[in-house]
Amino acid sequence: MQRPTDQNDNFSLNDVGITHPSNDAFIKIDEAGKIFIMSEPNLGVIFDPSNGSISWFGDKVNVVTKQDEGFKWNNLTFNPAATNYAEPTFTYKKDVINNLYDDFERYLDS
Repeated sequence: MQRPTDQNDNFSLNDVGITHPSNDAFIKIDEAGKIFIMSEPNLGVIFDPSNGSISWFGDKVNVVTKQDEGFKWNNLTFNPAATNYAEPTFTYKKDVINNLYDDFERYLDS
């Protein structure tokens, strides 16, 4: 997707939204259902129902979540131990990972 430019001057008659009177910030819903939430021309979020995408624009994106399993991608959880190349970046959440000793009782003679 192309980085947005100054979109707040491009409201058509069928668009709904608000613009700030003294800066470039705006929220716009266009007639195709695309939602723009922009703080300035290249900083914001665009929701596009035509291709089912959410696009984030900015020089830096910070994600702040809970420490334990706060950032997920589909069924994978971000691995906070992935600070070096020896650890995977994403893992399955804790209750899905099989431990070596899970259900060990069934292998013991009663």
